[in-house]
This record gives sequence, C-alpha cells and structure tokens, in this order.
Amino acid sequence: MITKDRLDRAFNEGKVSRKERGNLSLYCYTPDTQFGKLWDDATLLARGIIFDSAGKLVALPFPKFFNLNEMPATTFENLPKEEPEVSNKMDGSLCISYWEGNGLRFATKGSFESEQAVEAMKIWDAKYMQVEREIPDHLTLLFELIHPVSKVVIDYDYQDLVLIGVVDRYAFKDFTYKEVVSFALKYGFRYTDIYSKSLDEVVNEIDKEFDNTEGYVLRYSNGLRVKIKNKMYLKYHRLVSQFTDKNVWEMLRNGEYDAFIKDCPEEYIQTVEELAKDIKAMHKAMTDRVVEAFNSIPGALWSDKEFALHVKAHFNDIAPFLFALRKGKMEVVNKLAFNMIKDKLGIKEEVSDK
Repeated sequence: MITKDRLDRAFNEGKVSRKERGNLSLYCYTPDTQFGKLWDDATLLARGIIFDSAGKLVALPFPKFFNLNEMPATTFENLPKEEPEVSNKMDGSLCISYWEGNGLRFATKGSFESEQAVEAMKIWDAKYMQVEREIPDHLTLLFELIHPVSKVVIDYDYQDLVLIGVVDRYAFKDFTYKEVVSFALKYGFRYTDIYSKSLDEVVNEIDKEFDNTEGYVLRYSNGLRVKIKNKMYLKYHRLVSQFTDKNVWEMLRNGEYDAFIKDCPEEYIQTVEELAKDIKAMHKAMTDRVVEAFNSIPGALWSDKEFALHVKAHFNDIAPFLFALRKGKMEVVNKLAFNMIKDKLGIKEEVSDK
C-alpha cells in the first residue's frame, strides 16, 4: 500500500513532482523518471494520486500503464493467459475526481489547476452536478475530457466527460469495464466503448485505415492495463505532435528553431515554446556557468599548460568548455552545452552536426 511518506521520499529524490492545494498534495512522475524508466512502487502510482496532509488517500487514479511490448510485463509472452477486456483508447486528457470540503473537484495527472481540469469542472457543473451527492466518496472517478483544450489528433463531434474508470481507494481496486458501464448508466455519464475482441483480433486491427480512433486499452483481471495504438493514429500523431524534447532540442542546437516557430501551426505554438523554454533555460545556465568560471581564472596570460592544470584542479567537469572558450570558440561551447542537455533529457539517438 502506497503512503504519502513514500511519495515524499520519491519527491526528495527527484522522481516525482508534488503540487499542493490547501492541505492536499498531488504527485506525478517526472520527465527524468519517464526518460530513465525509473519505475517503482511510488513512480508507477504517481500519476495524479492525491493525499491530504494527514496522510489520508484522497484520490487514486490508474497506475502508469504502457504500450504493448514496451515493458517486460507487456510483451506477448508475459501477458496473462486470458482474454482481456477491451475498451476504446480515447484521445483526450485524463481528469481525476477528488473531494475538497463538500464538493467534488477535478485534477489532471500533474496539476490541480490545469486548463483541462478547469474545463472538466465546467462540464461537471453544467451536466452532472445533480448527481454529485449520490457519488460514494470512497470512489475516484476517472474521466477522459473530450474538449478542444485536450485535442491531439482525433476530431470528436461533442464535448463531454467520458467515464473510463472507477477506483475504490479503500479497497485499492479498480472496476472492470462492465462495472464502469453499469456505474455510468446509473448516474447518466457518457462512457468509453467496450468491445468483444481477442488480443489477436485487436493486434490485427491496428493496421487498418485511420477511422478516427486512437486505439485500444486492454484490461486484465489482475488490473494490468496495456495500450495498443492504431498505427494510422501514430502516423498522424507524429505529424501534429512532432514537438518532442528531442526534436525541439535538435532545432535549437542547429539554429533552426526561429524559422520553424514562424511557420508552426498556431494551436501547437504553446507546446513548442514550453519545451523550448526549458531547454533554453538549461543551455543558459550551463553557458553562464562556463563564462563565470572562465572570468574567475586569474592570470589571463597563463600558458596553455598552466591554464589546463588550473582548470582540471578546479573546474574539471566543464574543462572542455573552458578550453574551447580560451580559444574563442563560443560555438563549440554552445554545442557542448546542447550535448550535455541531450544527456540530461535522456535523448539516446545520434544527431548529426550541421
């Protein structure tokens, strides 16, 4: 059973983020955890889980789950030997219910106050407020927000909260999809589609032409969930969301970012600029440190040997930067900084110099 103390330790280790609202704390795995695959009992559950200051569990969303063949547990040979429940993988934002005072509220996996959480609350107040007091307070409701603020690829002809899961946080157990549908019908919620398909049928269907679906989520009786995304969805997703850390890093490193952002579709500018902002900040911090260290070195007319000995004694971790700066090669300093950022972001692919 996960505890607040365990998550706070993970926070102190940099594995999860922690957002606070009054006496509540929300935890989500960090990019370093995701890139480094630092998955453990705490990081897998830190996907919008909420505790109060006394250590009481307030909201329990699904644990982090993975694509087919992405992790050892999700390979064909290691999946449970049973037919899973199959549901539609929706292309929206996960919204997690929690109780604050006498009212039901929504968070997303990383924030109490995201744009998606705000829109989810508006829809709840407009369409479902009348059933709020009937919802058992030990249940965490998990909805997919279908709304323009959460669109990635799929065009839906409605805006709503779609029930995709219900978790009993006292029993630490999530509802089956059939139970989710029954729950949704009882309270008047829209719910995710479920299908009578075998694993083989699902895998065979993901090669079909794009049909305005993202893919499927498989749920096994032990609670394991596995994502299988439509290959055509993945193709479109790459076209409209090619703005990964790696791609933005590469554009900044090669001096292509300014030209790219001018032609970037309006709806994606914010996403790109947020990625670029973090990378630029990391680059500035690194180059500022190099310049500050260089300026602190006494004896500007030292021989190369004296300079090298001093640098290795005092600034060995940035020695290549300082040697380049001594030769007036700021462009080399910049590239070294970008390469260091690549390592911090966990980017493994080789990127050629231009």
